[in-house]
Amino acid sequence: MFLTEKDNNFLDGLLDFRKYKTLHEFFVSIIDNWSVILFSELLPVHQAIVSYVLMIYFHYPRLDELYTKYPTIEVASNFIPVLTRQGQKEKIMNIISSFSEESINEALIISQIDLLIWKSYFHVHYHEFTEAEELISLAERKIDETIGKEQFQTTYYQQKALVKNTLVVLFDRKKDHHQAIAECKQGIKLLEDNNINDRYLLGTLYNSYGNALDIFGDPLAREKFEIALEHFTKNNVKRGMAVCQGNIASLMIKEGRFEKSLEYCFLFIEIMEKFQDQRNILITYNLIYSSLKSLGRMEEAEKYLTKAFEHMDKYKLENDEIYLDASEFYALIGDFKLAEGNIDRYYELLKVDEKETMRRATWLMHKGFIELKKKNIYRSEQQLRDGIRIAKKQHYATLVLQGLIYTIELLLTKYRMEENQQIKQKIIDEIELHSQESVVLLREHKSIFQMVNYEILLATVYILTLKLRLASDILRIARSICERYNLQKQLEEIKEKEVIVKSLLALSEQSEREKEILQDQSKFEHTLGFHSTRGVKDATYISTTEEKQDILYLLIILPSGLPCYSYNFKKERLHDDELLIAGLINAIQKFSSEISIEKGVFRMLQHSDYLLLLEPRETFTIALFTENFAYKIKENIILLADKVEEEDIDILEKRGFIKTEELLPITTKLDELLKEIFVES
Repeated sequence: MFLTEKDNNFLDGLLDFRKYKTLHEFFVSIIDNWSVILFSELLPVHQAIVSYVLMIYFHYPRLDELYTKYPTIEVASNFIPVLTRQGQKEKIMNIISSFSEESINEALIISQIDLLIWKSYFHVHYHEFTEAEELISLAERKIDETIGKEQFQTTYYQQKALVKNTLVVLFDRKKDHHQAIAECKQGIKLLEDNNINDRYLLGTLYNSYGNALDIFGDPLAREKFEIALEHFTKNNVKRGMAVCQGNIASLMIKEGRFEKSLEYCFLFIEIMEKFQDQRNILITYNLIYSSLKSLGRMEEAEKYLTKAFEHMDKYKLENDEIYLDASEFYALIGDFKLAEGNIDRYYELLKVDEKETMRRATWLMHKGFIELKKKNIYRSEQQLRDGIRIAKKQHYATLVLQGLIYTIELLLTKYRMEENQQIKQKIIDEIELHSQESVVLLREHKSIFQMVNYEILLATVYILTLKLRLASDILRIARSICERYNLQKQLEEIKEKEVIVKSLLALSEQSEREKEILQDQSKFEHTLGFHSTRGVKDATYISTTEEKQDILYLLIILPSGLPCYSYNFKKERLHDDELLIAGLINAIQKFSSEISIEKGVFRMLQHSDYLLLLEPRETFTIALFTENFAYKIKENIILLADKVEEEDIDILEKRGFIKTEELLPITTKLDELLKEIFVES
């Protein structure tokens, strides 16, 4: 095709963006006159302008055609973000490697900077943070060196804001949401102070701002999403509009509007499939999973969780939220191997360190939840406590709430195990305190669905403690919210509890029947799901941590059933035949594993006139004989097992026979540990 001088004049006018009222008008004009543009010899500056507009509207086919004709830095820099969202890692790597340093230096300086920014954006999405940070620093230096040039003054400020947006994505992936918010504010200020009406970039920054606020449970998140939606709508950026709708769908989950959220999600996926935006499709699979799980449709939920993993594998994507959700889901259904595999992948992906960051708090809480489901109560309690402490320190309200959810479940488990009525009451008081804190936080952050769940839980606590008027008031408030938001599942649960409260109130009004109330309370505990452990003899009780530790004898046993270490805490020997006792305990363990699918759980067995506490690990078991069961004893035996693993004490070889002299170094080390943990603590 040959162009006349008249055609060239037309092309100059066509690509003069100043004559268009909106960016969308410019985009429509480019598409309508595509054949003229494609068969023209575009100047580098025009290549940059056309590819930038096509990038904003995520028009892959036209960008691909343009890059095929002009495999230049100007086009490539704006092609990379589209390919990144589509998960085309190999194609991006090929494009990047095709440019020599010389060809990059010959490109427009604004395109060189764009290439650095979008390359860093690409590395961020694949969790290659070091590479991304180096490129961002280089881009900032180049901008600062050239920003004084008047020709592209506005563009440089625009690029500064684009750098801020890339930093937002970086800090979001690194779970430093405080810094992400700071970068959002700086980017928006740069554009507004310099009167740069780039509605695409403003919309993107406001959308990221809303996402970061939502992490903290800040109700202003919706406002930021709506501002972003307004910017995208005014320029008819359909992909941006859909992303905002997807974020609003996420808020609907917090409000308990799961069916409505699903509607938004399926519409969102339909739009993202048109753009082949694989990253947002992955995010939406996760949202659909969350809605279905909350509706109790677990088989469908697992189907979308599986689709998310298949999608990640197909497009070589990573998403830490998928790993977290999977760890929780599989812990819920009792598949601890998969649960731990996913939380370990999260750990590896984000390189969790010892610093008190949100990512560490998140990891601790999910680890605590898995341990809770495995019945490792005291290890779970420590992890949850640490996670909540960090989340509170960093002001992550939504993470604090998640930790409180898990902690209350843990306390309910302890309540069921406990026999001492005074300790049971202390546990109830602690549950009430955490429940009230949760309700206050949920009201503040307008999470309707979760708030109702916690009001129901709080009412349950009041029923157990016979604070019946308070229970009745809470249930009445929760009922009105459920009716307003059509939360049928919760409404049915409220009605069941209202029947219980009504019955108890009727009894309490008759003072001569107070004893009957106390007797009936245990029946209601059963109805409410609070089942206490039975079968421990009267002389045995669960003591407080401050009481004397009446421990007698400790034995460490290999998987073969051979004893490799023993310690008497009393002068008189409890057993003369360690080999016989070790064999007996090993047989009990094997029998127990045959009838239980749970691995690694703490076991308490009654044996003659004392209790036998077992802490099984993969390569050894610690057996402790004690006259009573104090929390401190349980904590100490777990601590000892952890120390044995940490110290890598080689007591674990599977041999048919172990010579006594080979055990001397081991015995000395274990004696030190026992003195430190059991005697001095």
